[in-house]
Amino acid sequence: MRCGYGRIWINYLPLDERSEEELASLERMAVPLLTSIAQRLPANGGGSGQVNDVFAFKATVLLAIAGGFAINGLIQSAYLGVEYLLDCQCGFMPVTLEREKLFGLAAAGSAGILVVLVIAAIWLVGRSARAHFVLLELLLFGAPGIMASTFIALREMNMERDRQPAVERNVVARKYTYQHTLDKGTSFYLVLPDLTGHGPSKKYQVSDDVYRTVDDGETASLAENPGYLGVRWIESMTSKNGMVVK
Repeated sequence: MRCGYGRIWINYLPLDERSEEELASLERMAVPLLTSIAQRLPANGGGSGQVNDVFAFKATVLLAIAGGFAINGLIQSAYLGVEYLLDCQCGFMPVTLEREKLFGLAAAGSAGILVVLVIAAIWLVGRSARAHFVLLELLLFGAPGIMASTFIALREMNMERDRQPAVERNVVARKYTYQHTLDKGTSFYLVLPDLTGHGPSKKYQVSDDVYRTVDDGETASLAENPGYLGVRWIESMTSKNGMVVK
């Protein structure tokens, strides 16, 4: 049975041979019923050839939100550096200390946003055949994007809204290099004592220009800020020759 463009019809294929009289009898019985049904289609919004899917726009909006979070998280992660997000011992100035605390705040915020989106998806498209697709999109693409976007937003907020004065911390800086095998490149690191007070020394990846301004074993001065969200961060480092690294 097919329905569309104001018409309704049936393709009938008998399994055995039927006489013309039998087919004519079936036609006389079926045609009036189909005609009666077809006459009701315009009043019910059917048979016009147009698909009125009330869930399509809602699903599109939810997928656009999930895609937006995913794209923003990807772009921001590339800008900040994937190494910064995955390895808590590497990063550029300014450097966030106690990143586990910042990850905890980002995880809590991301979970709240994701729960709101999942509830909205169930409410808006829960009765649609594409509901499982929307939920899967939110979990696979939206969740990582929300986490990355929230982490970076909180990181920026913690630094930009911090109005408290910085505290100077004197540390002994050690120099460390790593030679890459494939591209023959070199990564430059400064090894500084753990400023959180409960961990080993950490290495911070820096540019070669910064690497050359610091002597191995010299005492450098770090400007430590308390952070707007209570997550300490290093604004800059001053070497013994007065060079400020930001």
